[in-house]
Amino acid sequence: MKIRENTVVIVDDHPLFLEGIRSIIQREENLSVVGEASTGSEAVEIIEKHKPDLAILDVELKDGDGFEIFEFIKNFKNETRVIFLTMHNDPEILRKALEQGAMGFILKENTAGEIIDCIRSVLDGHTYICPKLSGNLFKLMKSSLLQNNINGALNKLTVSERRILKFISSNKTSREISNELNISTKTVENHRNNICEKLNLHGSHSLIKFAIENKERI
Repeated sequence: MKIRENTVVIVDDHPLFLEGIRSIIQREENLSVVGEASTGSEAVEIIEKHKPDLAILDVELKDGDGFEIFEFIKNFKNETRVIFLTMHNDPEILRKALEQGAMGFILKENTAGEIIDCIRSVLDGHTYICPKLSGNLFKLMKSSLLQNNINGALNKLTVSERRILKFISSNKTSREISNELNISTKTVENHRNNICEKLNLHGSHSLIKFAIENKERI
């Protein structure tokens, strides 16, 4: 009994790399390249026509990027799974790919074996991030955890305390804040002490440093 072939579309605007990855895939059993594209518009047309099991998308294209193609796939409710390719070891690109729902992420410098491992894993329903990017994944998780902790701490503050913290983030002194809000300097100092206690901040400049670094969250 013949096993059904998994169909693949490759989208990349570098001819040599496209040829190389096609060659890697065609050497494998049960994998078939049914389409290739070098632009976003070509990719949309080919993916809509073939509805492949897998699309391998270059992050950067001359007329757009792989993220726009992925949005098309999701909007048209294709069952096509997506692997992103890039030459840049950039945690922000990885974060965006994962947020959009990509199941695979590999670097163009990866070996043929790693590329096939990624393809097989994604077709089996698993997420695959190449080993060279695992450190970036840890950084993203750590950053996300830190942001959640900060947001949780800020939620402990009262409305008045957050208002005071907002002024502090603009480097306002207690006297300036008291004049702005028409309250006593002592009241502002009490708020500052309460904020430091709730946020577990210690040291003479720790509150100002925290407020400035997290100004957009306050």
